Amino acid sequence: MILVYRRKQHGMFKTIRLTIRLMDLLEVIRKDRPSSQLRIAYDASSHDANSLSLNSCLHIGPNLYPEIFDILPRFRLNEVAFTADMKQAFLQIMLNKEHRDVTKFLFSNDPSNESQLPSVYRFTRVLFGISSSPFLLSATIKHHLKKYLEKYTDTVNFLNENIYVDDIIGSQPFVNQALTITLEATKIFEDANISVHKWQTNSKSLHKAWQDKGVISDENPHFETFEKDNLPFKVLGIAWNSKDFLYFDIKGLIDLVSKRIGTKEFILQVLGRIFDPIGFLGPFTLRIKHLMQKIWLLGVEWDESLPEDIISLWAAWCEEVPQLTNFSIPRSYFSDPLVNNFKTLELHLFSDASTKAYGTIAYLRVTSYNIGILTSFVASKNRIAPLKNLTLPRLELMGALLSARLSSNILKALKLDIPCFFWTDSKITYFGVREQPERFKPFIKNRIQKFTSPSNWHHIALEFKIRLTLYLEE
Repeated sequence: MILVYRRKQHGMFKTIRLTIRLMDLLEVIRKDRPSSQLRIAYDASSHDANSLSLNSCLHIGPNLYPEIFDILPRFRLNEVAFTADMKQAFLQIMLNKEHRDVTKFLFSNDPSNESQLPSVYRFTRVLFGISSSPFLLSATIKHHLKKYLEKYTDTVNFLNENIYVDDIIGSQPFVNQALTITLEATKIFEDANISVHKWQTNSKSLHKAWQDKGVISDENPHFETFEKDNLPFKVLGIAWNSKDFLYFDIKGLIDLVSKRIGTKEFILQVLGRIFDPIGFLGPFTLRIKHLMQKIWLLGVEWDESLPEDIISLWAAWCEEVPQLTNFSIPRSYFSDPLVNNFKTLELHLFSDASTKAYGTIAYLRVTSYNIGILTSFVASKNRIAPLKNLTLPRLELMGALLSARLSSNILKALKLDIPCFFWTDSKITYFGVREQPERFKPFIKNRIQKFTSPSNWHHIALEFKIRLTLYLEE
């Protein structure tokens, strides 16, 4: 109610006469959020029987945002990490007058007075919930960034690569570089009439510099404050704590699986609640994917009870879910002195396969002058084996192809030109890729050769094989 009144006072919508169908107005309460726990949602996908919704009539526009997989590895690359949020970004963009009638909704100025009819309003601004809004926001932001390309070249390039919808996520090697981006970004968005707030960082020096420069107020809470209230601070869905570790907030998942409903519909709902774009939880999520494949083969209905053997596997998986509360991974690949003082930096990828699945896992390996050799997990990818019968060598080859693609994506995201080493325990794959690539079908051969060089492939002894990315028990 209060949020609606505020937006009315700021001229974000106006009273009009009713002529067409209205949007549904809903409230969304997220108690797990450190701020903005109450949000207004506008359902532009609702429609009457035999009629179209607003969203179904709109062209959503091209996706102008970088991939989440590209942003998160960059967020982990450097020592000084920081994030920010654009305050009510969608509502800062004026809506063309000719298009405003389709954003009408009902609102009562006095809900306690049942005799008073609600008023009809329409938006004057772009709103969240309309399918074309993300494109309109991104296009508007890029328009304003372009004006500052010559003046703030580095900052504009950074923002183009590290803005996802209304979030700014990134990292820099040093505090002064992060501060420069912060100050210049603030100026750019002030010109666009967009307020950038909720600045957060793992660096106390940067936080103090923000206060000194007026970027944040003395009262601006650091995410240590949120932790005291048991409210996770999230970066693109992944929780980030004051110790500079990434982890998964699984309270909602634990509550969900505690219901232990043994149906295809419910298990698929649980699978959809796990957001892991980097592959931190590869071995764990692969098991439920494989279970889902088994369920699909049974041909059961969505709400039909599953057989006892499936229920047993499902229960065992649910029992392990609470263990994820103990899982965390350093946000930064390596510490600052190491990253800026190394002899070699390499990317190593290990592929593997079984009759159930195939996959790959990637690590950065650094040799420093002062510490020695260190490695850090970067990402993993896995796939359930197809239903059609494929030989194990074929699946091993598909794992190698996954390694080749993942290496290309990582190097592109991190903008690194470093040596890549590909490891497999399959001698068939090793000799085939390294010495006889012409044996493979063009589809496989062309893609492996596109991303890798034969000399980059190496064989690893079975006893040293890394299986962290796969669930391979037969």
